[in-house]
Amino acid sequence: MTSLFVEQGDAMKTTKVNFRIPVASMSTFDILSVAPAMFLKHGVLDPLRFKRSKGDHTELTQLQRM
Repeated sequence: MTSLFVEQGDAMKTTKVNFRIPVASMSTFDILSVAPAMFLKHGVLDPLRFKRSKGDHTELTQLQRM
């Protein structure tokens, strides 16, 4: 998976104005996009779901998550 980001970054134009994004840092964009989504789910969406389900604190199945 890591080499895929490096190969994709190598094919992209990584220069904006006078700033160049290093190709090796492309995998950090994946981490920086997934981490906030994970915190949003656990910190906001799960408590809202528990509140709406009137105390049923069972975890969602993989199919329900999709």
